[in-house]
Amino acid sequence: MAHNFEAKLSAERKNDKGIYLTFLVQPDDYTAELSQLQIGARLMVAWEEIVNTEVEPIKVELTKEEKKKEHRPFNSLPLSQQAAIRCQDPEFRKFINASTGADEAAQIIRNICEVGSRSEIVDGCESGRLWKKIERRYQSYLTDIRVAGMGGLR
Repeated sequence: MAHNFEAKLSAERKNDKGIYLTFLVQPDDYTAELSQLQIGARLMVAWEEIVNTEVEPIKVELTKEEKKKEHRPFNSLPLSQQAAIRCQDPEFRKFINASTGADEAAQIIRNICEVGSRSEIVDGCESGRLWKKIERRYQSYLTDIRVAGMGGLR
């Protein structure tokens, strides 16, 4: 069954798997059918750009909690989330010799931290200690790259 709704393109992100487009859907257009879609559901998409300069841009007010999440320092994130973010970083993948992408990086991290899932990388456990060691070495690696780019130490 075909459905239609108005959406605003709000973000674009590219990686080795493809291009991710994020759309903002107004609450009135967010139907029960749309809310029941599972992550990974395949959709046939047709689009037509709405050209109407009289319409005000959609304004989204973030809650206080959403604002806090937006600006959390990396070191304050759960270790499992840090690992997931790092696995998306091409420079980190280079550091751990993951040549085929984020999935390979995730597997390497799971192997090093001796877990079946990155969600098992937690503070206060051996997996957390191992992750922190990887992160410290990565930060040292980044520092070495920056120093080398400045012509080395004098």
